[in-house]
Amino acid sequence: MRDMLESMAVFAAVVEAESFTAAGQALGLSKSAVSKHVRRLEDKFCVSLLARTTRSLSLTEAGAQVYERCRQIVAEAAAAEADVGLARGRPAGVLRVAAPVSFGQKRLAAPLAAFAAAYPELQVHITLNDRAIDLVEDGFDCAIRIGELADSSLIARKLGDIQLATAASPAYLAAHGAPDTPADLAGHACLGYVYLEGGGVWTFGGEGGPTRRRFKPRIMANNGDMLAEAAVAGLGILHMPRFILDERLKRGDLIEILEQFQPPPRGLFVLYPAGLPPPQKTRAFIDFLTAWAWS
Repeated sequence: MRDMLESMAVFAAVVEAESFTAAGQALGLSKSAVSKHVRRLEDKFCVSLLARTTRSLSLTEAGAQVYERCRQIVAEAAAAEADVGLARGRPAGVLRVAAPVSFGQKRLAAPLAAFAAAYPELQVHITLNDRAIDLVEDGFDCAIRIGELADSSLIARKLGDIQLATAASPAYLAAHGAPDTPADLAGHACLGYVYLEGGGVWTFGGEGGPTRRRFKPRIMANNGDMLAEAAVAGLGILHMPRFILDERLKRGDLIEILEQFQPPPRGLFVLYPAGLPPPQKTRAFIDFLTAWAWS
């Protein structure tokens, strides 16, 4: 019975991912193992569930009916497992979390240590990646993100705000002077973060409200710490979260500029897939992060 339930879950994952390979990656299974589960169901029901070609797959008429039943059964089983876990009060299993690289390195160690101590039966696997991953396709339970959220298929819980600052090295400012207003950035070398609107737009505050300045980056990178080191080396002006800049500002490696145009803060969120209630392990982690002091 357990093997059949697992095959149902794998089959549902294949349908939702529209790919044997993607389903296997999400579930931690090889493509051949995924195929074996689907064949088991086809042998059980004596029907073909999927119409396969070299480039795509689609549900047969029988497959569509089986998929709906499989989806319901798997969902009910997951809900039952969550209820049992709640009764026991012990989240267990593996929790897979995605987080931005620099944020994960600088801000996640303390809350993760406290969470691991509070839930010793739970394993936590953290993947650091600045790219906005697909939680379902990539097999994550939740993700931490900073900034605007565009994916409506995810549910977001706000954890706090991330403050930003604009800075440059003493050497750069000595050689080129400091801009007096955001508009002056047009005459300066600026360092762009790839995942921030293509790296070429910064938002500033001020008496007139938020303003956006577009520029052509001298250097672009997909990691904030790499850009911060480029700024320390005198290569240009940086616009980054303070958790990346604070230590460099304290040491004097960077100097904050345009302070009267303080950028509006960016939201810090934890996201999880919409639909069914998240499993107990995910709920425990989200609640823990929500209660953590992120200042």
